[in-house]
Amino acid sequence: PFYGGRKRCGENEGTDAKDLLCGVCNPAVQVCEEHGEKYVQWKCRYCCSLAVFFCWTTTHFCNTCHENVSEVVRKPVEDLPKCTVATCPLRIHHPPNGTEFLLGCGLCRKRNGF
Repeated sequence: PFYGGRKRCGENEGTDAKDLLCGVCNPAVQVCEEHGEKYVQWKCRYCCSLAVFFCWTTTHFCNTCHENVSEVVRKPVEDLPKCTVATCPLRIHHPPNGTEFLLGCGLCRKRNGF
């Protein structure tokens, strides 16, 4: 089975093996027609940064949120940072923090000026 994270992230306690999907098998992933799935990027679930970790086969984290995972995951959604398109570091409209959000192909986003 797929393990979504490093050993330091735990052993997927309480996760049903049938729910363990790799990023490519995740039905939410949109494959870029030009570049495939290799450059797919996600927003951190808890802030407006690019995700660099995928843990528990459900959650994308930036480095800062991953380093503070025990604090971040316990925050109520209403206490997570809020932004608008004008104030978002990613310069995009996205669902409120606390929700998984696929940014799309990183190469295409860069070519199109993010």
